[in-house]
Amino acid sequence: MNKIVSHLRIALQIFVITTFFASPSFAAFGLLETAEIIPAGVYRVGAAPQLYLGNGGGVDGSAFLDLNVGQSLNSRLEIGSGVSDFWASASAKFVPYPDYQNQPAMGIRGKVIYMREADTNFYNTQIAPIFSKKYSTERGEFIPYAGLPITFIYEKSSNNFTISKLCFGSEWVLNPAAHMGVELAMDLYNGGSTYTYTASTLSLFFNFQFDERIGFKK
Repeated sequence: MNKIVSHLRIALQIFVITTFFASPSFAAFGLLETAEIIPAGVYRVGAAPQLYLGNGGGVDGSAFLDLNVGQSLNSRLEIGSGVSDFWASASAKFVPYPDYQNQPAMGIRGKVIYMREADTNFYNTQIAPIFSKKYSTERGEFIPYAGLPITFIYEKSSNNFTISKLCFGSEWVLNPAAHMGVELAMDLYNGGSTYTYTASTLSLFFNFQFDERIGFKK
């Protein structure tokens, strides 16, 4: 646990230092989650610092809330800031094929995103297939995952474009209530815009689960 706290402090220091010296950039249009579904009555909060690997570098950070909204269906609410001025999103993840024996979990996520960059507003929609598979090891349970988020960017003018990324990552189940993970999101296609500063990103994310027994109620 002391190592985890130390890593959190380092990530926070990087976020604070880099935010004030970074060049303009969009928030990462990645995944930051597996195809696993949290059960009914369980809530999950988390945070995700994201490091840009190109276009001058920089860091964004986000916080999110996950909840179960039906069988095989989770929802996520998220806000973020950093080198991107501000962004907020809501998504729904549907997983009709859960992780079972040799079959990986297979699902799809739909997402709507509002973003403000300087004096420009962006209204984005995203679709992303996600695949993941649990593995038990001596160091605990790991959930490698991959996905292909495709984001459609709409400015207030007619200057619209598309961004797609290939995402690989893994979530580490530290204990039933605390998970951490890492993700690499690589640019595949950028439709082109004068406001487009996307770059491949390396992200950490931390999840903490709560249930109805300790105060959260539906």
